[in-house]
Amino acid sequence: MTRPPSAAAALVALGGDASQRLVAVPLGAIDTNGGNGFRVRLIDPDTGEVQLLRVILGLPGDTTAAVLSGLEPGEKIVAAGVAELSPGQAVTQAGSGASRP
Repeated sequence: MTRPPSAAAALVALGGDASQRLVAVPLGAIDTNGGNGFRVRLIDPDTGEVQLLRVILGLPGDTTAAVLSGLEPGEKIVAAGVAELSPGQAVTQAGSGASRP
């Protein structure tokens, strides 16, 4: 049996007060969708399955990009290996303590 890919929480709050905070994601978590905008792979909190989520990004930094819309603080995304995942595929969160065959 193959192990499901690992996922990691990849959200960082930037800015001062809560009304001005942005969510940032690692550049490796972003899928360019064949030039049709940007997507990340959201992890469904109930099923652990991956869903594609369209996002609007701000300018990227060295390692992260700010998400201007589409992703809310607290939502978890796949941070690495995104090209290997398909919608509906189950993942386990890195460091979650879940047993892996």
